[in-house]
Amino acid sequence: MDRKLQLLKSGYPLAELTFKYETQTSGSVKIELNRIIDLKGDIKSVVPLYLCNESFEHETLMTITEIETFDQLFIKQFIKQIDNLDFQLEDPIEFMYPPESFRYLISGEGVIGIANIQANFPENKKEMQFISASRMNEDNLKSSFSVESNVNLMRQLFAEDDTGLQFNLADRAERF
Repeated sequence: MDRKLQLLKSGYPLAELTFKYETQTSGSVKIELNRIIDLKGDIKSVVPLYLCNESFEHETLMTITEIETFDQLFIKQFIKQIDNLDFQLEDPIEFMYPPESFRYLISGEGVIGIANIQANFPENKKEMQFISASRMNEDNLKSSFSVESNVNLMRQLFAEDDTGLQFNLADRAERF
């Protein structure tokens, strides 16, 4: 469910929301709002207007449609609660979920490995490749659906491991 939502107006970036889940039903979202300014003729400029991080929580969402509905309500409710914000969420607004890559450093007592996750939210596809820091035969490839959080996907990898390794997710070591 970790995802990026871009709101476009006439092809220009109006807002971007980056959802990062800590559990399957809660996490934080980075919200960036822009103002689109009309210059002379058909020339427009995009100016940053507002940047913040908010926490969120919701019931378990089971489908892409439920997640898209949550996202649309979330941004509309967020904008309504900000006083004097020069930002209009009027039609036509295009909601776009670009494909994303995530990289996590997984550690316990030392580095265990790196998890590379390729996610395509609209296609409901997520693939994780675990690269072991010690043995190539421990490398693993897992597929899932977009409705599963990255944290849960990585936990599955170690739930199947009988070594009893515990892991901590460090901040994303690198994000492409």
